[in-house]
Amino acid sequence: MEQYAIYHGAWSKYHGSSTWQSLAVACANLGVAVPGEAHRATADALLALGVLKALAALHGHVAPFPVPENDQVQDDAGVSADHPF
Repeated sequence: MEQYAIYHGAWSKYHGSSTWQSLAVACANLGVAVPGEAHRATADALLALGVLKALAALHGHVAPFPVPENDQVQDDAGVSADHPF
């Protein structure tokens, strides 16, 4: 869901990262159909897969949400850690 959080674009200044969104929000926004009862292991795994497939289908069509300049963090080596993974 980290990838969807970046796509969604809500930034948490407190956490210094994109704000995570629920699986239900991601599915609703990307048009992923719910294949069963939510919060069951198989259904949630299929929903997460659907979100990843929908994001992959958008690849190259949606620019990632940029990290705000003043909120970039640096690691111990002084390297900017502006990418969450």
